[in-house]
Amino acid sequence: MLLARTGDPPVTARPTPSRGAVRNAALAAALALPLALLTGLPASAATANVSTWSELTAAFAVDGSTVVLGADITAASGDSLAVDAGETMSLDLNGFRLTIDDAADDAPAIGVPATSTLTISASGGGILTATGGYRAAGIGGGLGGGGGTVIISGGEVTATGGENASGIGGGNYGTGGSVTITGGTVTVAGGEFGSAIGGGAYNSGGTTTISGGTVTATGGDYGAGIGGGYSRAGGITEITGGTVVATGGDQAAGIGGGSGGGGGGATTIRGGHVTATGGSSTSDPYGGAGIGGGIGGVGGVVTLTGGYTLATGGEGAAGIGGGSFGTGGTFDVQGDPDAGAATDGGGPNASPAINSAIPAGVGYSAVTSTVGVGGRIAVQFHYLVTLDAAGGSGPGSVTVNHGETLTATADPSRDGYAFDGWNSDGSSYDVATPVTGPITLTATWAAVLAATGVSGELLLGIAGVLLIAGLVLVLLRRRTKA
Repeated sequence: MLLARTGDPPVTARPTPSRGAVRNAALAAALALPLALLTGLPASAATANVSTWSELTAAFAVDGSTVVLGADITAASGDSLAVDAGETMSLDLNGFRLTIDDAADDAPAIGVPATSTLTISASGGGILTATGGYRAAGIGGGLGGGGGTVIISGGEVTATGGENASGIGGGNYGTGGSVTITGGTVTVAGGEFGSAIGGGAYNSGGTTTISGGTVTATGGDYGAGIGGGYSRAGGITEITGGTVVATGGDQAAGIGGGSGGGGGGATTIRGGHVTATGGSSTSDPYGGAGIGGGIGGVGGVVTLTGGYTLATGGEGAAGIGGGSFGTGGTFDVQGDPDAGAATDGGGPNASPAINSAIPAGVGYSAVTSTVGVGGRIAVQFHYLVTLDAAGGSGPGSVTVNHGETLTATADPSRDGYAFDGWNSDGSSYDVATPVTGPITLTATWAAVLAATGVSGELLLGIAGVLLIAGLVLVLLRRRTKA
């Protein structure tokens, strides 16, 4: 018991804390330090919905964010966006329009340096216009900077490079980086000496992969449509689908090397519809290949395994092969050539055709011609479609061009049965599906009554109804007698 001395203030006994209060205090103390540390960390990745330019630039400052447009946004003169080095960003146009068309000198409209990734999508559509400043790409690197990883899956995307830079890829002196297009309508133009998709002036094309969408790539003067900038090789290009139109600038390849000795790099076409046209000089009768080298450049390695390809060289250049003063490279068509199929890439400096593999059921036609003093080749793949009538009679097999359908094929027939469609590997097959490779289809049948043409299933159904009706009548009669 506490005793107070005379003149001292009264002493009050302190209450003993409850167990719950002690536990809560301990928990608060334990959390205090981690919470204090967390408040000092940078903002974490999130989905940011933006409607103004300031909100957009703030969202791009957060690594890993998904930025979703909520309104049309236009950048002021001299403004641009950038993904920080080593970071990954996603931009969803979300049905709106983003315009960045007056970037400062050496600044890309959307900077994506070599160690960064930008994914552009368009849920509900949307339009992006990106024009790089002087010596900078529309989307990619600035002066001396290579492009990073750019992935486009939808929307209407227009990217234009400044002088000496690519539309998507490297800035002046920058390599092309990695560009993947899976959908959308993508229109790309390089600045003078730059490719449309690939390297800026004096650098190579990087890696370009296209599997869908509609892509139009027009190189600046002396730059390839897809591939190298001035005097550099084409890099690696793979096309598996979509519609691609690639046109080289003066003396540069449609797909491949830039003017001034750029070699063709490596181009593989597995599907889609590809039109590649080399550029010609406005003052001299010289040009770049449709697919292959720019003026003075070798043809590189071109491999075709499917789809449709039309390649036209500029003046004095091959459809597929070397540019003017260049030499052919490797032209590998993996299929069984039709009778009379062309044996080279068409025109001067053409690459000789080889067939390193002939997969079963894969064939192609190849026709060459001359356009001015340049060469042209058109290669159309076709596939064997085996039709198993499964006890009936029918055509047995048909040949279908890549991307076409079976809709014109007559149905098989079988006595006592009605044709009930085709199966592929046990699943129903829609004859309106584009054919992209050899396939075997099996007929399915429904039994019918020979005299009436009525199906067996329908007869069973009718018999069941009659049986039930008869039972009902019997029951009613017994109830009436009762």
